[in-house]
Amino acid sequence: MFSPDTIRSMQQEAAEIAAQDQMVPFVYWKHDNLGPPFPFPNLGDYVPAGWELIDHFMVDSSGFGAPDEPADTPEQLRARIEREITKHEGQTVGWAIIEVGQFQVVVGEFVRPD
Repeated sequence: MFSPDTIRSMQQEAAEIAAQDQMVPFVYWKHDNLGPPFPFPNLGDYVPAGWELIDHFMVDSSGFGAPDEPADTPEQLRARIEREITKHEGQTVGWAIIEVGQFQVVVGEFVRPD
């Protein structure tokens, strides 16, 4: 299990790399593979210009999670993403990893007004 300090350090390192590489959230198209492995960039604490972090949720990254556990499974993640897209009509919605644990990741939901 990662310590809180380790997780925070990993977030900061990911944010530095994301900022340097000018990464942006992943924009989902129907039928995209949502893993694991996930197609989302790891942004850590970095929020790209023009994007706003509006929500976050935990997702199983081990591939062994069950639907009744706190972390979403890939199927639950796809359903959540498809629901969220319809809520934000007129905006671009994207997702990125903002925190990494041993068996779960925290996925951030971002919007960009168009």
